[in-house]
Amino acid sequence: MRGTNRRRFLKGAGATGIAVGLTGCVGELESYLGGSDSPDDGNGNGTGNNSTQETDESTPTDDGQEGEVLVDFSNGVEDWYDLDSYGSFEAISEVRNGEQGIRLTAGEDEPYVGAVTAFSEPIDLRGKSLSVSFMAMSPQNHRLEVQPVAPDQGNLLRLNRTNTGPLGHWMNLDMGATGERGDPDLSEVYELRLIGRQRSQGQTIDMAIDQIRVLDAPDTGKVMLTWDDCHQSHARAFEIMEEFGFAGVDGVITHAVGASSRLDTGQLRQMNSSGWDIVSHPHPQGSGSAVLTEENWSESEQREIIENSKNWLETRGFEEGAQYYIAPGNTRDATNMELLREYHEASISYGGGNIGLPVTDPHTVGRVNGTNLDAIQRYIDLAEKYNQLVAPMWHSIGDSPEADITEADFRALLEYINSADVEVVTMSDLVG
Repeated sequence: MRGTNRRRFLKGAGATGIAVGLTGCVGELESYLGGSDSPDDGNGNGTGNNSTQETDESTPTDDGQEGEVLVDFSNGVEDWYDLDSYGSFEAISEVRNGEQGIRLTAGEDEPYVGAVTAFSEPIDLRGKSLSVSFMAMSPQNHRLEVQPVAPDQGNLLRLNRTNTGPLGHWMNLDMGATGERGDPDLSEVYELRLIGRQRSQGQTIDMAIDQIRVLDAPDTGKVMLTWDDCHQSHARAFEIMEEFGFAGVDGVITHAVGASSRLDTGQLRQMNSSGWDIVSHPHPQGSGSAVLTEENWSESEQREIIENSKNWLETRGFEEGAQYYIAPGNTRDATNMELLREYHEASISYGGGNIGLPVTDPHTVGRVNGTNLDAIQRYIDLAEKYNQLVAPMWHSIGDSPEADITEADFRALLEYINSADVEVVTMSDLVG
């Protein structure tokens, strides 16, 4: 590879972090996106300077970001090639980090666009996570996939992230595994593929990446159990989770607390005292969309909604949980994201897969639908294998047809988690 700013992790370096500078609502949403983003869902379309130094991937580097640069497009896209006949890519200079980036574009009738680069010597990504500096301009609901090919096309890891916005906003995506082809050996990564998808919406694809960074993954994968809307059935979920010693995250609609079908403040305080995070999940009162975007709410209206929800939590003893936010409707725009960065330490939205650890952008933590027990168990297997986070979400538990998960399935899931080599965490554990 040409250039001097690419970082390579060479075969034999293992997980020690030796770097060499060388050249070169969710159920409805998943239906809309064309199916559940479950592991192994077949969405992957296949077709210098030799000085070394020890690095701590979890600490900021000289540019203030975590990890080591693997790809920075300092030479533009001269080392990148078409993955398939769909779409095209080009170098761009208007970027957040570094000097240049890559722009991936495709037309309305093209399902994806891909670019691939090859390494003359294998990169070692064992025990590593990849974080991508990313911005999408179109479509609103989009998916980025990064595929380390290890060592050949029959053996690769699928790292995916589905976003429901924001558009026109740079952010870091901590890429999480959703599936594998063959038996990838991450000590021998010979190719890296970037794929942008429109998710069957009939819209153009327009995405940009300016850096891909490598970080040391933690020693243990993590699971975060999240519940939305403070439904009364969450009290039963709390009781079952207490049997296993697990704490969770409950997103509260503050004006609904105490209603006949909702938790009251006493129940929320009991959960909080057992380690749960009671977090902001604002739904405006009266008429109007719960999705906080400028299409529905002005910046000043959004600010008031976010402030009121956070203040309600803080004044009722949930100060820690008030620092965190679950996006109503799992959709955000750039205005909303900027407000969240102002008011909250971290926020959660839809992610369509696991999340790489450590979290480099606390406002891009993603969740998956928790209604499919088999799918969630496969996500847990991947989180355990690659030391990542899986964050399933539910609205309700019980035996009614409207419930997201039955008590029997939920208990079976907790037993599966309990037997796995993973740690159950809350938002405050994760980013606090």
